[in-house]
Amino acid sequence: MRITSFGAAGGVTGSNHLVETDQTRFLVDCGLFQGEEEEKNWASFPYEPRAVSFLLLTHSHLDHCGRLPKLVREGFRGPVVATAATRDTARLILLDAAHLQHEEFLTQQRKHRRSGLPVRQPLFSVEDVLRTIDLFEPRVRYGEPFGVMPGVRASFRDAGHVLGSAFIELEIEEGGATRRITFSGDLGSAGQSHVVSEPTLPRECDLMVVESTYGDRSHRPVEESVAELAEAVNHTVERKGNVIIPTFALERAQDILFHLGQLQRAKTIPECAIYLDSPLAIDITGVYRRYPECLAPQLRETLDSGGRPFLFSGAHFTRAVEESKQLDILR
Repeated sequence: MRITSFGAAGGVTGSNHLVETDQTRFLVDCGLFQGEEEEKNWASFPYEPRAVSFLLLTHSHLDHCGRLPKLVREGFRGPVVATAATRDTARLILLDAAHLQHEEFLTQQRKHRRSGLPVRQPLFSVEDVLRTIDLFEPRVRYGEPFGVMPGVRASFRDAGHVLGSAFIELEIEEGGATRRITFSGDLGSAGQSHVVSEPTLPRECDLMVVESTYGDRSHRPVEESVAELAEAVNHTVERKGNVIIPTFALERAQDILFHLGQLQRAKTIPECAIYLDSPLAIDITGVYRRYPECLAPQLRETLDSGGRPFLFSGAHFTRAVEESKQLDILR
């Protein structure tokens, strides 16, 4: 057996791990390179996509799933195995990425029209994304092992990172022996989220492939961060300003909405207008309701009783361009 990391090794983004055995070859994640490594996204894959039997996806952040449509465009035919929540959020995130790339392409095309300079095509299209989503097999239930291919069994276990996220335990038979390998993906921290469930503990294994971006530091208690958020909101309201929080559409947006609602209900912050100005974040927030098994117990109870934990007095979800423009006037 051989494991080769073509991303998220020696760097943070572009998670992409190739596992080769006597019987098959498969991938764990196929993420987008971001920041200084962005140019790598346009390079050819260092393996033949058509020769990859299947792909296991830990979660739907772009640095873990963002090159999946490119992989499909270049010949991969699946399946993509993931949780149902990961499939639904990946669909939204990848479609959004495809639209943004197309808009950027048109903008650059207009800028370079007079110069005649070539404009690089988008990494993938909406059609590529839709073909990719068709390959998803959301047959995964946390903690239930299943056979993926002869000689390969997988178990997805709750990583407590984002909705539907998982670390993956593999049992691979080769040469008469069975080895257990664990791919961590991104892991949540116990006690850090009031929205998604706590990460589960892994079983013993022979090899663990761990992403360790924050492995050298300790996170402060979430209560301190919430108190700082409340202080910022109160200070801004007092001087009649506007609080603008740029954040990820998946996970961070929902965490902040939840805590703002809790703070307002506890009268720690006043009732004031709060805008979620992101159609992607709005759509992803809607997905949370469909997967209560992935949520923290308190949030699950709120949903079961008919509550709406992400909505509170003064909360506004803006979708239309005109609504966003109006916010600029309010600022």
